[in-house]
Amino acid sequence: MTQMVKVREVSLPSLPSIEHDSIDLWEMDGNIFNSVSFGNRSINLRMLIQPLDPKELEVLTQDVKRVFYTREPKALYLGDENKYMLCVPDGDVMITELGTGTNEIEVDLIAYYPYWISNEVYIHNFEGKEIVVENNGDVAATPVMSLGITEDTHFIQID
Repeated sequence: MTQMVKVREVSLPSLPSIEHDSIDLWEMDGNIFNSVSFGNRSINLRMLIQPLDPKELEVLTQDVKRVFYTREPKALYLGDENKYMLCVPDGDVMITELGTGTNEIEVDLIAYYPYWISNEVYIHNFEGKEIVVENNGDVAATPVMSLGITEDTHFIQID
């Protein structure tokens, strides 16, 4: 999509929101802290469509609208082509005509899994050996794993 638009502005929280969970006990005043979880991230994108040929404006605008017409999370790359965040559109895609041959598009996105995901895929073939995968990011996060098991398995342990 970077061939179609220029990103003007990105509003992205630096960390996922922290959501507190508490237990309300009737026999005491107040609540008891139970746990904390990380919420989703809301992202606001403002993009500029300004083709060299003003006749292409309508076609490019339709193409960008099609990109955001989805019901499933899609990869959002911002600045670093080696990591992405899975996002879905939230609300309307707003199109503003700024002048002849220029449109601005604003869209809100939600990342329900609020962490950056690396493009690096670690593939391990092992026979009863221990595998240690380190998180080299700056935030502790639950890893995304996919297990491909080709034989009957009686026990698998993931710590």
